[in-house]
Amino acid sequence: MKHLFSLLSFLVIAGLSTLSAQTDTGPMWGIRAAFDVNIPGKWHFSNGGHSVKMYKQGYGGSLGAVCNLYLGKGFFLEPGASVFYDSYSYDNFTILNSTDSSDGIFDPTIYKVGLRVPLVVGYTFGSDKFSMSVYTGPEASVAGWYTHLTLPTPSRVEI
Repeated sequence: MKHLFSLLSFLVIAGLSTLSAQTDTGPMWGIRAAFDVNIPGKWHFSNGGHSVKMYKQGYGGSLGAVCNLYLGKGFFLEPGASVFYDSYSYDNFTILNSTDSSDGIFDPTIYKVGLRVPLVVGYTFGSDKFSMSVYTGPEASVAGWYTHLTLPTPSRVEI
């Protein structure tokens, strides 16, 4: 985790030290790194107005490449691709191995690994010494998930 934080800090400092207005009209390639914090909300049900907290907070990250295509007058298109890793845990969820309520897995953690493909459209404004961009767009995501569900050996057998 310490190495990941050091790498992300370096990328942020390197990115901030190269802020400038884009004058080249050719494609610009770059690397995008991100740290994800998953803060889930509650599930709300229409019958009775009940809500349930399903998941606990989780963490993850992504690393990928982007291609900034200047469209003119400050507008740009930025497609990209990145691999990601995310994790989160269920909240108040138990998988039992027997009728004994103390024998089971409580709040299992889910790990997701996958590919994200964003298509961003944005606008850059500023001066020669400083520029800022605002952007938005859809992101397709394909993921596989896994978990470590090792059920304990039952302490008794009923016949």
